[in-house]
Amino acid sequence: MIRGRVVSSLHMQFRPIKTNMDIATTGISNVHRKYPRLVGLLSPTLVLAGIFLLGLALRLNCLNCYSLWYDEVASVETAQRGIDAIFTYRFGWLGNQTPLHYLLVLLTAQVVDPTVSATFVRLPSAIAGALTSLLVYGLGRELFGKAQGLLGALLVALSMTFLDYSQDLRPYAMFTMLTSLSVYCLLVAVRSQDLRWWLAFTLATIANMYNSYVVVTTVLPPLILTLFWLTLKLRRDKGEPRIAFLYAGISLLTIGLAAVPLLLDMLRVPRAFIDIGRWSLVEAVSLLVVIANWYTEFGLGGQLATIASTLMLVLALYGVYSAVRGGQNRGAAICGLFLLVPLLTMSVLMTSNFVTLRYVLFGLPFYALLVSHALISFTTLGSAKGSVIKFVPALVVVLVFALGAYNYTTLDNIDSVPSRADFRAATQYISESAGPEDVIVFADNHSRGLTVSNFYWHGNPPSPVYDARDPRLATHQRKGSIYWVVSRLSPLWLEALSTPEQGWADALPFLDGVVLREDSARANTTMLESLERMVEKNEAISPDHGFTRTLRGCVYQAKGDVPKAVSAYRAANTNSNPILGGEYLKTASGFEIRGDIVEAWREAAISKTLYPASAEIHRWMAEQLEKEGYVVESRIEARIADNLEEVDLSK
Repeated sequence: MIRGRVVSSLHMQFRPIKTNMDIATTGISNVHRKYPRLVGLLSPTLVLAGIFLLGLALRLNCLNCYSLWYDEVASVETAQRGIDAIFTYRFGWLGNQTPLHYLLVLLTAQVVDPTVSATFVRLPSAIAGALTSLLVYGLGRELFGKAQGLLGALLVALSMTFLDYSQDLRPYAMFTMLTSLSVYCLLVAVRSQDLRWWLAFTLATIANMYNSYVVVTTVLPPLILTLFWLTLKLRRDKGEPRIAFLYAGISLLTIGLAAVPLLLDMLRVPRAFIDIGRWSLVEAVSLLVVIANWYTEFGLGGQLATIASTLMLVLALYGVYSAVRGGQNRGAAICGLFLLVPLLTMSVLMTSNFVTLRYVLFGLPFYALLVSHALISFTTLGSAKGSVIKFVPALVVVLVFALGAYNYTTLDNIDSVPSRADFRAATQYISESAGPEDVIVFADNHSRGLTVSNFYWHGNPPSPVYDARDPRLATHQRKGSIYWVVSRLSPLWLEALSTPEQGWADALPFLDGVVLREDSARANTTMLESLERMVEKNEAISPDHGFTRTLRGCVYQAKGDVPKAVSAYRAANTNSNPILGGEYLKTASGFEIRGDIVEAWREAAISKTLYPASAEIHRWMAEQLEKEGYVVESRIEARIADNLEEVDLSK
């Protein structure tokens, strides 16, 4: 119902509003009369400056406290291959980002080696995240009023979700800032009809597109709709069609021409066509709830987190209602456009492509503004009596957001940075402890730790390194200790895995992971026997998890038991991600073509982890094993691929 109201507001006839006073004027006027000195001290400029400094401090705090994670390492490694590679060395997931992103990473990586300090390569995201608060104030002032803008800016500055991406060496904080800048420039340009603002809007939009391909599919649709609607509305209300249409037309033409190279570049990378038959309205609505909950993560955990996010969603919906009721249809409609249109695009694309929530991070400021509008509207309800009490809901929400920011900055809380295992610490420990006769095995749930650790080793680990899903592991002739590197499992699982009862010679915990050492006293056992013991210990904790079942399949495969291996891989496939698994297989094939076999195997291991029952990945491994002289292992792998293909054909 709310969605229909927002969309219909794009077409409704607006009646002239006699006054431009926003919905918060009454409450603020009451406070101004009672506390004139306080209001004088808390001028919008000073408050906004304080919010910006707070947001900047939160983002600069501990910017180098943890290692780069897999996606960040991918950006750095791609960038460090040089200018030529940035434009020609992109395939699979390497083609998901624009050359501009890699060029920016290359520039910042020149200051300090990213393996020594991540501060400078993450700095652009931190600055962009802090600047977004200023732009949110501008958006709020244009759409609703100063009070909503200030409160929205504060919520964005404290947002746990946005803090995470503001300390991430990826383009998402930047494209959130550029989206806010683009919309703000458009609003001012339409209002003022100043050519300079139209130019700023055009440049901001082009910069946004060249910062991330995601902008073309998720940001441009609502942005173009907003431009057309505002221009048409200006023609009707002010009778200035010529200049408005001229500026809008020039801007659209320029943006369109700038998008052509990006579109051609996107076509070079294989993409799955959308399958509209798989689209579901129910799933789209479910996705809306998921995104809303993700926008309002506070690190509370359990039912409390669900309750808090649900209340924020209710506030956002009430923000739409109160805006429409108060005659601020434009603000409600624009916020709705930047939340609902990308949601629709995402729900269609995900029918056959891999999408992730961060692709719609730019909607968070608009969500925060709707929540802010609801909270400010409470201050105008009823009589002037109890005006201080009416600010209590806003205070409570700010405190909840502040709690989320605190939870995020508490680095000993693993859940505060769920995507970032501290492989820098693990790598340092192993480098100081392991020797040439030892072996390092990554049993990482997403299998990405091997790549990150290699980044910190500079490709020179102290011992032979394998992934637990690598068929070559069982052939390794063990002589010394085994260092099992495990991460991306639940904290309770990691804790149970490292207890004394498990019998490890040593267990070193690090952020979101653990290094388990199997003593060299057992060096007389084979690598296969050690792998099976590792699997049994995981099965004692969680026998039905896809991670455990995949490892069990690897054991059966090493023993040559093809039927049981196929069955285990099929069972592990319940938690699979076929689309992303296929993306990593494309990347593995790209590295293989270029002769980077070590990197090809790493990407192939990730593909197998994400989609263990894929006949394609097993076929790729069979061919690669044959090239490397693993004849027996290649035949077993080929038989597994054949069996998986037969199962697929029987559906």
